[in-house]
Amino acid sequence: MNFDTKLQTVDKDQLKMSMTSTLNMLGQTMDMNMYYSDGYYYMNTNGTKQKIKMDIAGLQKQVRLLCLQNITKI
Repeated sequence: MNFDTKLQTVDKDQLKMSMTSTLNMLGQTMDMNMYYSDGYYYMNTNGTKQKIKMDIAGLQKQVRLLCLQNITKI
C-alpha cells in the first residue's frame, strides 16, 4: 500500500488534507483519493464517491483506522 498525504493548516480550527492511496493485492489494484475541507471528508474509491460531515477529531480517527487496518503482524 502506498500513501501520499498533504496537509495544510489555515488556522487552529481549519485543516485541509489531501491523500491518495494505491493498494495492490492478489493481482488487483484499488485506488483511493481522500480530501478533507470545511468540515467534510470526501472519499473516492474506484469511482465510488462519498461525502461525510466530519470534525477534525473524526478525521484523525478515520486516517488512523485507514492506515492501521492494512498493517499485519509478521
